[in-house]
Amino acid sequence: MKNYIALSLLVFSSILYASCDPCTRRVSCPAFDGTFLFGWFPYGEQNKTFYFSDGIDTDTLIIDQITQTEPHRIEYRTGYSSKEEFCEINGSIASKVDDMHPGWLPVYIKHVISGEERYGSNYATITIAQYNIEMSISDDAPYDVYNGDYTVTKFDLVEINGTTYDNAFIISTEDTDKASQQGIDKLYLVKGKGILGYRTYPDQREYWLQ
Repeated sequence: MKNYIALSLLVFSSILYASCDPCTRRVSCPAFDGTFLFGWFPYGEQNKTFYFSDGIDTDTLIIDQITQTEPHRIEYRTGYSSKEEFCEINGSIASKVDDMHPGWLPVYIKHVISGEERYGSNYATITIAQYNIEMSISDDAPYDVYNGDYTVTKFDLVEINGTTYDNAFIISTEDTDKASQQGIDKLYLVKGKGILGYRTYPDQREYWLQ
C-alpha cells in the first residue's frame, strides 16, 4: 500500500511539474535605446574617421563595428534551485585595430542596461588602448565613475583647448602606478563630441580632437 501511495505521488508530481506553465517565466526585453551611447559618442557610422593630435603626432580613430540588441524574449524556470534570468540590453562601438597601423587608436565603448543589480543596472565601459573606466549612467548622461583611483569633474560650461563646451567631464587619476599601466592619466568627454581629448602618461602629451 505504501509503495502504491508513493508511486501515485510521484506520478502526480511529474504531471504537475510538466504541465506547470506558471513555473516558466517569460520576459520581453526591449530594443537597446541608444540615446546615451550615440548622443554622447557620434560614432554610429561605420568607417567614420576621427583624428587626435598633440601638434606633432596624430592618432586615428576609425569606427569599425556597431552593435545593438534587438527586442527579444527570455524564458527561465522558477521555483526551488532555479536561477532568475535578466534582460541585458546593450549597444557597443568598436574601432579598427591593426598591428600594422600603430597610429590607429583602439577604442571600445559599451552601454549596458540590465535587470540585474550592478551599478544601478545602467552603466557604460570606455576603453582607450589600455585605459579603462566604468561609469554609471543617469538621465542619459554619465553619473559617476566606479574606478576608485579616478576622480570625475563635471562642468556645465568649460573652456578646453581654446573652445567652450557644455556637458563636459574630465576623468583623471593621480595614481602614478595606474597611469603608468594604462598610459593615460586624463580623459575629456563632451556630449555630442565623445572623446574630446586625452593626456598620455608619463610624457604628459595632450591629444585633441581635430
